[in-house]
Amino acid sequence: MIFRRITPHFLSALTPLTAADFPLVPRSDRVLTVNEVKRFWIDRLGTRSSEAPQRRMESADKSRETEVADEIRSGHHDVAARLVCLSHNIEAWTRLGNMEKAQESRRKLLRLRQCLAKSSRKVEGAL
Repeated sequence: MIFRRITPHFLSALTPLTAADFPLVPRSDRVLTVNEVKRFWIDRLGTRSSEAPQRRMESADKSRETEVADEIRSGHHDVAARLVCLSHNIEAWTRLGNMEKAQESRRKLLRLRQCLAKSSRKVEGAL
């Protein structure tokens, strides 16, 4: 019952991730910062066309990627980068065997998700 009420709020909190179609950060045992995630996204946005040579990027696609990169640089997707960073770091700390740091990252991720769900509910209530 509670799951049905929370799920829409959680999914709406993740909208920035899906809307921008950010490149996935590969799994590793390297602990990342938010800035490193953002830098990875920006770097990968510029190289997508070379990964699929059969697909010729149209000018609209290129301009959208440039727009997304500018949004990332200016901080519009910082929350999304923080979500990705914390999720990645939980796994990285676990692989490194530091369960205390993994648990700390897990707590931070949970608090951030709760905060996003709460702010989502406020926005929905105002509409």
